[in-house]
Amino acid sequence: MPGYFSEIDYYGTTSQEFIEVAVPAGTDVSGYTIEVYEFDGSLLATLPIGTYQTTVAGQDVYLLPGTDFGYGDSMGALYPDDAIALIDDNGTVLQFVSWEGNTVTAAAGAASGLTSTNLGSIFDINSDSLETNDGGSSYFLQTAQNPGTIPCFASGTAISVVNGTKLVEHVREGDLLRATDGQLHPVLWTWRGSVPLDGSTDADPPVLIMPHVLAPGQPDAPLVVSSQHRIAVGVAGQLAALFDAPAFVPAKALVGIPGVRFMDWVKKVEWVHFACADHAIVLANGAAAETLLLGPVIWQALPDALRDEIAQRLDAGGAHPAINGPPALPCLRKSPVRERLFGTSVRACAQG
Repeated sequence: MPGYFSEIDYYGTTSQEFIEVAVPAGTDVSGYTIEVYEFDGSLLATLPIGTYQTTVAGQDVYLLPGTDFGYGDSMGALYPDDAIALIDDNGTVLQFVSWEGNTVTAAAGAASGLTSTNLGSIFDINSDSLETNDGGSSYFLQTAQNPGTIPCFASGTAISVVNGTKLVEHVREGDLLRATDGQLHPVLWTWRGSVPLDGSTDADPPVLIMPHVLAPGQPDAPLVVSSQHRIAVGVAGQLAALFDAPAFVPAKALVGIPGVRFMDWVKKVEWVHFACADHAIVLANGAAAETLLLGPVIWQALPDALRDEIAQRLDAGGAHPAINGPPALPCLRKSPVRERLFGTSVRACAQG
C-alpha cells in the first residue's frame, strides 16, 4: 500500500486528537490530502497530511495534530460518526476509514461512492488511539498513544503457536509454541521491557530484516530483533545457498545483505523475551528464529532475583548456567559468518 493511516485519535478536544500517516520512505507527499466526511457522506474538510516526523522500517511518518485541522472546538474535530480518507497526488483513495462501529458512504470528494471501513473504538479520552502494525490491514486499541512513530520493534511480531500465530506481546506463560519441527513447547517465562539507545547503555541498535530476504516469504513482514538474536540458516530454506548445514547466526552478522540493516535511528526499543524448558526454533513473522537460550553469558548478566524467578518457573532447581540448553542448533559466531557472506575483505571490521 503506497500510504495508510498508521494511528488515529478521534476522541477528545482538538489538542488531544491527531491523525498519523505512513508512506514508503522517500514518497513525495506534497499532493497528498486527508478528506473528512460527515455521517451523511458530505465532505466536511480537506486537510494536509501533516509534518514529517521520522522514518521507521522503510516508512516515512507524518503527523497532523488536531490543533492544525483548521476547524473544531473544545468538543474536538472528529466525531464518532465521521470518516476520513487518505488521497494521493493522483486523486486516488488509498484508505477510507471510520470508527465506533459506523460506516459512511461518501457523496462527494475523491471518495464519492465508496463506503468506509470501520476500524474499532476508543474508550479512554486521555490515552487511547487506534493503531495498525500490519500496514493498515487491521487496527487495534492502543492504550498508550505514540504519535509520530509506528510500531517496528519486538511488539507486533507474529509468533507461531499451536493454533496459528500470536503477537509476541500477547504471548503468556502456558501458551504452546509450535517449533519448525512441529513439536509444541509450553512458554514457561516471559519478560517485557524497554532499553534506551541514547548512549546511556552499551545496547546495539536493533536489526531490521525485510520481507523475503532469508527465503521467499521469510520473513513475511518486516522482522525486528536484537543484534545478538539468533536467526536460523540452512533451515526451512533460509539462506540455504550459503549455509548447507543448519545453524544459528547472530542477526548482526547478516547486516549488509540487501534488506538487512541496523535501525540506528531509533532512540528506544521494547523487547519481549520468552523462554521454554528447551531451546527451540519457532517462526517469527514467518522466519525461523530462536526462543530465548539461557546460556552462561545471559544467565550471569541477570539480576539475582530474576535468575531465581526463571529457575523457579523452569523448575531448574538452581543457578545452572544453561538451564534450558543445549542450543537447538550449532551457534556460529559473527566473524566467520560475515567472512562466508562477504569475503575476507570484511574480516577486520567484522570481529565478534
